[in-house]
Amino acid sequence: MSTVCTFQDDGYIGDAIGLLLILGVWASYIPQHIAIIRSRSSEGVSWLMIFLGNVSTCANTINVLVMQFDAVSCCPQLRLLDCLRSMLSICQIATGWINQFVLYVLVCVYYPVHKDSRAPVEQRRALLGFGLYALLVLLGLNLVAALLVWQRGPHDTVTINYAFAVGILSTVAVAVQWTPQIVTTFRAKAAGSLSIAMMLLQTPGSFLVVIFQAFFHHANVSTWLPFFVQGVEQCVVLVMCIVFEIRIRAKKRKQDQEINSMIEEKAPLIRKSFEDY
Repeated sequence: MSTVCTFQDDGYIGDAIGLLLILGVWASYIPQHIAIIRSRSSEGVSWLMIFLGNVSTCANTINVLVMQFDAVSCCPQLRLLDCLRSMLSICQIATGWINQFVLYVLVCVYYPVHKDSRAPVEQRRALLGFGLYALLVLLGLNLVAALLVWQRGPHDTVTINYAFAVGILSTVAVAVQWTPQIVTTFRAKAAGSLSIAMMLLQTPGSFLVVIFQAFFHHANVSTWLPFFVQGVEQCVVLVMCIVFEIRIRAKKRKQDQEINSMIEEKAPLIRKSFEDY
């Protein structure tokens, strides 16, 4: 079935928001990547949360590719600028998957191993193996989507329902994703290696994605719903991290004040002992 290729111009405001979101995704993940690499540990970051994030972002990428397949198929027939503008919605979501995958690899490589652990290498290998297996499953989902689009077309009811189901899978994965991190952060009573800078960028960014996808690119609800759920749960984690960080700094200041007070109290006695000597 041939597709009539027309470029739907949503205005340069929408384009600006799309570019801002793409840059924001990179800017929000890079501090987390750097934090793990510098500390050479992913302590405080739940690997299960990152794994579920990969499932969610991959499923979401499949969803948007199928739901907006016309933008992909028509891109070669449009001007370069119009092609790039029409692909902003897809690129914005795919960028999240790329960064999530890199983050999962870092978490596995720098997985914290305690001294009493007998098999640190085996633990890392198990996580990497599990991740590779999951990646194969996700690639299988991509293959099914490609076959449906090729055999039945992007507008067929079966293809659309499959994309919708994958979008709901993404939403469920997001809903479950942040539960381990909430538990991990609550138990640790600290942000750990979880970057507050990343959270400060990602939390409002999730709601901005909803606005961009729903109102500027008129995406299906199954495409932007995962970001709405993610934004709500990220708010919970961000508030916890900020509260615990404030408590830790307040406790440290109190300890420093007590140490300084003890030094000031003992200083006259020390001076007197030297004078008597």
